[in-house]
Amino acid sequence: MLDGVLKSVVNTEENNKDKIGYIYSFLSSIFFVFANLFVKLLNMSPAELAYYRSLSFVVLGYHSMSAFNLRFHFPTKKINRMLLIRGCIGIVALVFTYYGVKLLPLSEWVVVHQTTPVITAGLAPFILHERFEWISIFTILLSMVGITFIAKPPFLFGGEEGNQDTYNHILGVLFSLTGAFLNSFTQLLIKKLGGKTNTVVIVYYFGVIGMIYGAVVSLYQGFIMPKGGDFIALFLIGFLSFLGQILKNRSYMYGKAARISMMGYSQILINYFIDIFYFGIKPDAYSLFGSFLIISCILALISKEA
Repeated sequence: MLDGVLKSVVNTEENNKDKIGYIYSFLSSIFFVFANLFVKLLNMSPAELAYYRSLSFVVLGYHSMSAFNLRFHFPTKKINRMLLIRGCIGIVALVFTYYGVKLLPLSEWVVVHQTTPVITAGLAPFILHERFEWISIFTILLSMVGITFIAKPPFLFGGEEGNQDTYNHILGVLFSLTGAFLNSFTQLLIKKLGGKTNTVVIVYYFGVIGMIYGAVVSLYQGFIMPKGGDFIALFLIGFLSFLGQILKNRSYMYGKAARISMMGYSQILINYFIDIFYFGIKPDAYSLFGSFLIISCILALISKEA
């Protein structure tokens, strides 16, 4: 049965190479939206969340690799080294991302997080040797202006500089932006790997490194055992993130890295609805304007690539 499903997926990919990357990227965005909602709701540290998420990746990745007879390592040192680097950068990016999720409304967090496509577009010419375009520099600068409107630093927008909520808000933006920057490196590394390894193997490597990092940091901070329904939420975080990561990694096997990464902007609208109708949080005019600038940059890049 598994062989039949695999063959069906492969045939679908071969027959729809021009579209499949976008479909995978969109589906991964949906899975990540709900996974991050559970991250927001759980009262656990980002390191612990990263540990349990990585544990799910290892378990699910191991069974997937065993089912399809995939290698757990490769004879080429370069590939193993790139997988290791991708995993190390990826887990640090994940922890920064989770700090951002905890400190910001989801609608603001996802807009800052989705600057990854803009950053990717700026870095792709240097790492993947794709054609350099000035629009990438322009969109990066304009996105930074949009992020400033979302962060609303008191020295520019007024307010109490010593206020803890203001401090946490700015810190959440900085954490999210750092996570987005690191994510752009992982996406470019995945693209550089191309068809040299299976996406499940990439996720498995990421999970092993994440487990080690999460366990060490959690033990240092003071590990807290989950209770009752927390286990269900942790399972859903791991399972949805695993599916999302597999589809996201797979999407980068098709088309240009900068172009595929832009499909993630679909998360923005969904998270605005979650904030408004679930958390009762309504974004202010500054955040809406900042979101508009960033989304405009992403759409401008999509139009340029189309």
